[in-house]
Amino acid sequence: KWQTGRAVTKTADDWQREMLDYRLREEELGKQEKVGSIDVYSHVRWAAHMLDLAGRANIVATTQLIFLVRDNLPVVLKEFVPETQTDWNTFCAAVTNINVGVLRDQLDIKRGRSQEMELLKAQIAWLEAQMTQRMMANLTAQFGRMSYSNAAPATASQLRAGTTPTTQATPTPEQRTTGFPRPSGGLNPIPPTVLTVEQRSTLRAAINMLPHHPNTDAGLAAYRTQLTRFEETHGPRPFIDERIPVPLRPGTAPVRSGECYRCGMIGHRAGDCKPSPEQQLSCNEMVWRTFCTKHLGIEGGGPRVQLVMGDAQYPPRVSWDEQLSLLSESGNGEGLPA
Repeated sequence: KWQTGRAVTKTADDWQREMLDYRLREEELGKQEKVGSIDVYSHVRWAAHMLDLAGRANIVATTQLIFLVRDNLPVVLKEFVPETQTDWNTFCAAVTNINVGVLRDQLDIKRGRSQEMELLKAQIAWLEAQMTQRMMANLTAQFGRMSYSNAAPATASQLRAGTTPTTQATPTPEQRTTGFPRPSGGLNPIPPTVLTVEQRSTLRAAINMLPHHPNTDAGLAAYRTQLTRFEETHGPRPFIDERIPVPLRPGTAPVRSGECYRCGMIGHRAGDCKPSPEQQLSCNEMVWRTFCTKHLGIEGGGPRVQLVMGDAQYPPRVSWDEQLSLLSESGNGEGLPA
Protein backbone atom coordinates (compact mmCIF):
# COMPACT_ATOMS: atom_id res chain seq x y z
CA LYS A 1 0.00 0.00 0.00
CA TRP A 2 1.05 3.57 -0.68
CA GLN A 3 1.69 5.65 2.38
CA THR A 4 -0.40 8.79 2.75
CA GLY A 5 1.76 11.89 2.14
CA ARG A 6 1.87 14.73 4.56
CA ALA A 7 -0.09 17.88 3.67
CA VAL A 8 1.98 20.90 2.71
CA THR A 9 2.12 23.44 5.49
CA LYS A 10 2.94 27.05 4.60
CA THR A 11 5.34 28.89 6.80
CA ALA A 12 5.12 32.54 7.81
CA ASP A 13 7.63 33.39 5.09
CA ASP A 14 5.43 31.69 2.48
CA TRP A 15 2.43 33.77 3.54
CA GLN A 16 4.51 36.95 3.38
CA ARG A 17 5.64 36.10 -0.15
CA GLU A 18 2.01 35.60 -1.12
CA MET A 19 1.18 39.02 0.35
CA LEU A 20 3.83 40.65 -1.84
CA ASP A 21 2.55 38.81 -4.93
CA TYR A 22 -1.08 39.76 -4.31
CA ARG A 23 -1.61 42.96 -6.33
CA LEU A 24 -4.53 45.30 -6.91
CA ARG A 25 -4.47 46.60 -10.50
CA GLU A 26 -5.69 50.05 -11.44
CA GLU A 27 -8.12 48.76 -14.07
CA GLU A 28 -9.90 46.82 -11.30
CA LEU A 29 -10.64 49.93 -9.22
CA GLY A 30 -14.27 51.01 -9.05
CA LYS A 31 -15.57 47.58 -10.09
CA GLN A 32 -17.81 45.39 -7.97
CA GLU A 33 -17.10 41.75 -7.21
CA LYS A 34 -19.18 39.09 -5.52
CA VAL A 35 -17.75 37.65 -2.33
CA GLY A 36 -20.09 34.89 -1.27
CA SER A 37 -23.53 36.43 -1.68
CA ILE A 38 -22.39 40.03 -1.17
CA ASP A 39 -21.29 42.53 -3.82
CA VAL A 40 -18.24 44.51 -2.74
CA TYR A 41 -15.81 46.81 -4.49
CA SER A 42 -12.51 45.39 -5.64
CA HIS A 43 -10.42 47.42 -3.19
CA VAL A 44 -12.60 46.24 -0.27
CA ARG A 45 -12.17 42.61 -1.32
CA TRP A 46 -8.42 43.17 -1.68
CA ALA A 47 -8.12 44.71 1.81
CA ALA A 48 -10.06 41.84 3.43
CA HIS A 49 -7.93 39.20 1.75
CA MET A 50 -4.71 41.06 2.56
CA LEU A 51 -5.69 41.26 6.24
CA ASP A 52 -6.37 37.52 6.22
CA LEU A 53 -2.92 36.85 4.76
CA ALA A 54 -1.32 39.10 7.37
CA GLY A 55 -3.05 37.07 10.08
CA ARG A 56 -1.76 33.80 8.62
CA ALA A 57 1.75 35.32 8.53
CA ASN A 58 1.41 36.42 12.18
CA ILE A 59 2.21 40.08 11.41
CA VAL A 60 -1.20 41.72 11.94
CA ALA A 61 -0.08 43.69 14.98
CA THR A 62 3.09 44.94 13.27
CA THR A 63 4.00 47.26 10.40
CA GLN A 64 6.07 44.61 8.67
CA LEU A 65 5.76 44.70 4.84
CA ILE A 66 3.22 47.56 4.92
CA PHE A 67 5.49 49.99 3.08
CA LEU A 68 6.27 47.39 0.41
CA VAL A 69 2.61 46.52 -0.14
CA ARG A 70 1.68 50.20 -0.26
CA ASP A 71 4.36 50.86 -2.89
CA ASN A 72 2.66 48.29 -5.13
CA LEU A 73 -0.76 49.96 -4.87
CA PRO A 74 -2.08 51.96 -7.85
CA VAL A 75 -0.93 55.58 -7.72
CA VAL A 76 -4.46 56.93 -7.48
CA LEU A 77 -5.13 54.68 -4.47
CA LYS A 78 -2.00 55.66 -2.57
CA GLU A 79 -3.31 59.23 -2.31
CA PHE A 80 -6.01 57.95 0.07
CA VAL A 81 -3.74 55.70 2.15
CA PRO A 82 -0.99 57.58 4.02
CA GLU A 83 2.29 55.95 4.90
CA THR A 84 1.80 56.44 8.65
CA GLN A 85 0.01 53.18 9.55
CA THR A 86 0.37 51.57 12.99
CA ASP A 87 -0.45 48.00 11.95
CA TRP A 88 -2.23 45.92 9.33
CA ASN A 89 -5.65 46.57 10.85
CA THR A 90 -5.36 50.34 10.34
CA PHE A 91 -3.80 49.91 6.91
CA CYS A 92 -6.57 47.65 5.59
CA ALA A 93 -9.21 49.83 7.23
CA ALA A 94 -7.83 52.88 5.40
CA VAL A 95 -8.17 51.03 2.09
CA THR A 96 -11.66 49.77 2.91
CA ASN A 97 -13.01 53.18 3.97
CA ILE A 98 -12.02 55.00 0.77
CA ASN A 99 -14.87 57.14 -0.60
CA VAL A 100 -15.88 55.41 -3.82
CA GLY A 101 -17.25 58.60 -5.39
CA VAL A 102 -14.01 60.51 -4.86
CA LEU A 103 -12.05 57.50 -6.09
CA ARG A 104 -14.04 57.41 -9.32
CA ASP A 105 -13.49 61.14 -9.85
CA GLN A 106 -9.74 60.68 -9.50
CA LEU A 107 -9.81 57.75 -11.89
CA ASP A 108 -11.75 59.78 -14.47
CA ILE A 109 -9.25 62.63 -14.21
CA LYS A 110 -6.27 60.33 -14.64
CA ARG A 111 -7.83 58.44 -17.54
CA GLY A 112 -8.72 61.74 -19.20
CA ARG A 113 -5.12 62.87 -18.89
CA SER A 114 -3.94 59.59 -20.34
CA GLN A 115 -6.23 60.07 -23.33
CA GLU A 116 -4.94 63.62 -23.79
CA MET A 117 -1.36 62.36 -23.72
CA GLU A 118 -2.14 59.70 -26.31
CA LEU A 119 -3.80 62.31 -28.52
CA LEU A 120 -0.82 64.64 -28.08
CA LYS A 121 1.59 61.87 -29.01
CA ALA A 122 -0.45 61.12 -32.12
CA GLN A 123 -0.43 64.80 -33.12
CA ILE A 124 3.34 65.03 -32.59
CA ALA A 125 3.86 61.92 -34.71
CA TRP A 126 1.67 63.43 -37.45
CA LEU A 127 3.61 66.72 -37.37
CA GLU A 128 6.92 64.88 -37.55
CA ALA A 129 5.67 62.92 -40.55
CA GLN A 130 4.51 66.13 -42.25
CA MET A 131 7.85 67.85 -41.60
CA THR A 132 9.76 64.85 -42.93
CA GLN A 133 7.58 64.73 -46.03
CA ARG A 134 8.04 68.44 -46.66
CA MET A 135 11.80 68.26 -46.15
CA MET A 136 12.05 65.37 -48.60
CA ALA A 137 9.96 67.27 -51.13
CA ASN A 138 12.24 70.31 -50.78
CA LEU A 139 15.35 68.19 -51.20
CA THR A 140 13.86 66.50 -54.26
CA ALA A 141 13.03 69.89 -55.77
CA GLN A 142 16.52 71.21 -55.05
CA PHE A 143 18.23 68.23 -56.65
CA GLY A 144 15.87 68.51 -59.60
CA ARG A 145 16.99 72.11 -60.18
CA MET A 146 20.70 71.30 -60.05
CA SER A 147 22.54 71.65 -63.35
CA TYR A 148 25.04 69.08 -64.54
CA SER A 149 27.71 69.37 -67.21
CA ASN A 150 30.48 67.32 -68.79
CA ALA A 151 33.11 69.98 -68.17
CA ALA A 152 36.46 68.98 -66.75
CA PRO A 153 36.97 69.61 -63.04
CA ALA A 154 38.27 73.03 -62.13
CA THR A 155 41.97 73.28 -61.46
CA ALA A 156 43.46 74.75 -58.29
CA SER A 157 44.43 77.96 -60.10
CA GLN A 158 40.91 78.36 -61.46
CA LEU A 159 39.43 77.90 -58.01
CA ARG A 160 41.80 80.50 -56.54
CA ALA A 161 40.89 82.90 -59.34
CA GLY A 162 37.19 82.29 -58.81
CA THR A 163 36.61 80.82 -62.29
CA THR A 164 35.51 77.45 -63.60
CA PRO A 165 35.79 75.74 -67.00
CA THR A 166 33.72 77.48 -69.65
CA THR A 167 31.72 74.39 -70.63
CA GLN A 168 28.80 74.50 -68.23
CA ALA A 169 25.15 73.69 -68.34
CA THR A 170 22.89 76.67 -68.91
CA PRO A 171 20.97 77.60 -65.74
CA THR A 172 17.26 77.03 -65.93
CA PRO A 173 14.81 79.94 -65.62
CA GLU A 174 13.93 78.78 -62.12
CA GLN A 175 17.56 79.27 -61.09
CA ARG A 176 17.45 82.91 -62.22
CA THR A 177 15.40 83.97 -59.22
CA THR A 178 14.56 87.68 -59.23
CA GLY A 179 15.91 89.53 -56.24
CA PHE A 180 18.61 86.96 -55.35
CA PRO A 181 22.00 87.78 -56.90
CA ARG A 182 24.05 84.72 -57.74
CA PRO A 183 27.64 84.46 -56.48
CA SER A 184 30.41 85.36 -58.86
CA GLY A 185 32.83 82.82 -60.25
CA GLY A 186 30.32 80.67 -62.10
CA LEU A 187 29.73 78.31 -59.17
CA ASN A 188 26.09 77.28 -58.97
CA PRO A 189 25.16 76.17 -55.44
CA ILE A 190 21.86 74.46 -54.72
CA PRO A 191 19.26 77.24 -55.08
CA PRO A 192 16.96 78.08 -52.19
CA THR A 193 13.61 76.38 -51.84
CA VAL A 194 11.08 77.90 -54.26
CA LEU A 195 7.40 78.06 -53.40
CA THR A 196 4.85 76.64 -55.78
CA VAL A 197 2.40 78.84 -57.66
CA GLU A 198 -0.33 78.04 -55.14
CA GLN A 199 1.97 78.82 -52.21
CA ARG A 200 2.98 82.16 -53.73
CA SER A 201 -0.69 83.04 -54.21
CA THR A 202 -1.31 82.14 -50.59
CA LEU A 203 1.62 84.34 -49.55
CA ARG A 204 0.32 87.33 -51.53
CA ALA A 205 -3.08 86.94 -49.92
CA ALA A 206 -1.49 86.67 -46.47
CA ILE A 207 0.45 89.92 -46.99
CA ASN A 208 -2.80 91.80 -47.53
CA MET A 209 -4.61 90.00 -44.71
CA LEU A 210 -3.41 92.19 -41.82
CA PRO A 211 -3.70 96.00 -42.03
CA HIS A 212 -0.44 97.91 -41.61
CA HIS A 213 -1.16 100.74 -39.16
CA PRO A 214 0.50 104.18 -38.90
CA ASN A 215 2.66 105.23 -35.98
CA THR A 216 -0.12 106.96 -34.04
CA ASP A 217 -1.72 106.26 -30.68
CA ALA A 218 -4.68 104.60 -32.36
CA GLY A 219 -2.42 102.70 -34.75
CA LEU A 220 -0.22 101.43 -31.92
CA ALA A 221 -3.30 100.28 -30.00
CA ALA A 222 -4.56 98.39 -33.05
CA TYR A 223 -1.08 96.89 -33.52
CA ARG A 224 -1.02 95.61 -29.94
CA THR A 225 -4.40 93.99 -30.53
CA GLN A 226 -2.98 92.28 -33.63
CA LEU A 227 -0.02 90.96 -31.64
CA THR A 228 -2.28 89.60 -28.91
CA ARG A 229 -4.46 87.76 -31.43
CA PHE A 230 -1.38 86.48 -33.24
CA GLU A 231 0.11 84.93 -30.09
CA GLU A 232 -3.24 83.49 -29.04
CA THR A 233 -3.57 81.81 -32.44
CA HIS A 234 0.00 80.78 -33.25
CA GLY A 235 1.99 81.08 -30.02
CA PRO A 236 4.98 83.34 -29.32
CA ARG A 237 7.46 81.74 -31.78
CA PRO A 238 5.64 79.83 -34.54
CA PHE A 239 7.18 78.43 -37.71
CA ILE A 240 6.65 81.28 -40.17
CA ASP A 241 5.53 80.33 -43.68
CA GLU A 242 3.14 81.58 -46.36
CA ARG A 243 0.11 80.80 -44.18
CA ILE A 244 1.07 82.81 -41.09
CA PRO A 245 1.22 86.59 -41.68
CA VAL A 246 2.92 88.57 -38.93
CA PRO A 247 1.67 92.02 -37.81
CA LEU A 248 3.96 94.82 -38.99
CA ARG A 249 5.18 97.50 -36.62
CA PRO A 250 3.37 100.81 -37.20
CA GLY A 251 5.28 103.42 -39.15
CA THR A 252 7.63 100.94 -40.84
CA ALA A 253 7.95 100.26 -44.55
CA PRO A 254 5.75 97.61 -46.16
CA VAL A 255 7.12 94.19 -46.97
CA ARG A 256 8.94 93.68 -50.29
CA SER A 257 9.91 97.37 -50.43
CA GLY A 258 13.64 96.79 -50.05
CA GLU A 259 13.37 97.56 -46.36
CA CYS A 260 15.89 96.73 -43.66
CA TYR A 261 14.92 93.51 -41.93
CA ARG A 262 16.21 94.75 -38.59
CA CYS A 263 14.33 98.03 -38.17
CA GLY A 264 11.75 97.86 -40.98
CA MET A 265 12.84 101.14 -42.61
CA ILE A 266 14.41 101.84 -46.01
CA GLY A 267 17.37 103.89 -47.15
CA HIS A 268 20.11 101.69 -45.69
CA ARG A 269 21.30 98.10 -45.64
CA ALA A 270 20.64 95.67 -42.83
CA GLY A 271 24.38 95.12 -42.42
CA ASP A 272 24.82 98.82 -41.61
CA CYS A 273 21.79 99.00 -39.30
CA LYS A 274 22.41 99.05 -35.56
CA PRO A 275 18.98 99.72 -34.06
CA SER A 276 18.34 100.15 -30.38
CA PRO A 277 16.35 97.42 -28.59
CA GLU A 278 13.24 99.59 -28.91
CA GLN A 279 13.76 100.11 -32.65
CA GLN A 280 14.65 96.54 -33.55
CA LEU A 281 11.83 94.43 -34.98
CA SER A 282 10.64 91.26 -33.32
CA CYS A 283 12.07 87.95 -34.49
CA ASN A 284 8.72 86.95 -36.01
CA GLU A 285 8.49 90.14 -38.07
CA MET A 286 12.10 89.88 -39.25
CA VAL A 287 11.50 86.30 -40.42
CA TRP A 288 8.22 87.29 -42.10
CA ARG A 289 9.76 90.22 -44.01
CA THR A 290 12.69 88.04 -45.11
CA PHE A 291 10.36 85.24 -46.17
CA CYS A 292 8.15 87.54 -48.28
CA THR A 293 11.07 89.16 -50.11
CA LYS A 294 12.83 85.85 -50.62
CA HIS A 295 9.89 84.21 -52.36
CA LEU A 296 8.18 87.17 -54.08
CA GLY A 297 11.07 89.54 -54.71
CA ILE A 298 11.30 93.31 -54.20
CA GLU A 299 8.34 94.90 -55.95
CA GLY A 300 7.18 97.60 -53.58
CA GLY A 301 3.86 95.82 -53.15
CA GLY A 302 2.15 94.95 -49.92
CA PRO A 303 -0.91 96.37 -48.24
CA ARG A 304 -1.63 100.04 -47.98
CA VAL A 305 -1.29 101.70 -44.61
CA GLN A 306 -4.63 101.70 -42.88
CA LEU A 307 -5.19 104.88 -40.90
CA VAL A 308 -6.90 104.08 -37.61
CA MET A 309 -8.67 107.20 -36.38
CA GLY A 310 -9.21 107.87 -32.70
CA ASP A 311 -10.80 110.92 -31.17
CA ALA A 312 -8.24 113.22 -32.76
CA GLN A 313 -8.23 114.08 -36.45
CA TYR A 314 -5.13 113.30 -38.49
CA PRO A 315 -4.10 114.76 -41.83
CA PRO A 316 -4.31 112.40 -44.84
CA ARG A 317 -1.18 110.37 -45.52
CA VAL A 318 0.42 109.53 -48.84
CA SER A 319 0.09 105.85 -49.74
CA TRP A 320 3.16 103.63 -49.78
CA ASP A 321 2.88 103.12 -53.54
CA GLU A 322 3.03 106.87 -54.16
CA GLN A 323 5.88 107.31 -51.70
CA LEU A 324 7.86 104.53 -53.36
CA SER A 325 7.31 106.08 -56.77
CA LEU A 326 8.59 109.40 -55.41
CA LEU A 327 11.58 107.60 -53.94
CA SER A 328 12.43 105.90 -57.22
CA GLU A 329 12.19 109.23 -59.03
CA SER A 330 14.35 111.10 -56.53
CA GLY A 331 16.96 108.36 -56.29
CA ASN A 332 18.59 109.87 -53.22
CA GLY A 333 18.49 106.60 -51.26
CA GLU A 334 17.69 108.43 -48.05
CA GLY A 335 14.32 106.84 -47.32
CA LEU A 336 10.73 107.84 -47.90
CA PRO A 337 9.65 111.48 -48.04
CA ALA A 338 8.11 112.86 -44.86
